[in-house]
Amino acid sequence: MSIFSRSCRLFLSVLMLVFATTAAAKDKLPETTTEGLVLQHDTKMAVVYMRPGASLVEYDKIALLKAYVAFKKNWVREHNREEGFEQQLRDRDVKRIRSEMAEEFN
Repeated sequence: MSIFSRSCRLFLSVLMLVFATTAAAKDKLPETTTEGLVLQHDTKMAVVYMRPGASLVEYDKIALLKAYVAFKKNWVREHNREEGFEQQLRDRDVKRIRSEMAEEFN
């Protein structure tokens, strides 16, 4: 199994866990945040908090920015320290993983 394949599977597993945890915990979420946002019920999104009285009806377009992928500080160095020589990441591997994951997300 390639490094990218393992990284992709790990990322997708974490992403699914986040969504599953969010869905399971929706009933336990606070009704308001410390910033004053209120939990919106019966939305198509997993979790939505909104400022009371706020409205998006005046907008007819949205902008979705391209995803930016970053690694935890020193993650590559720690990964390479723990893995055997043939599974160590090189700069070109990191760039490829970063660009492929961003494209997959987009």
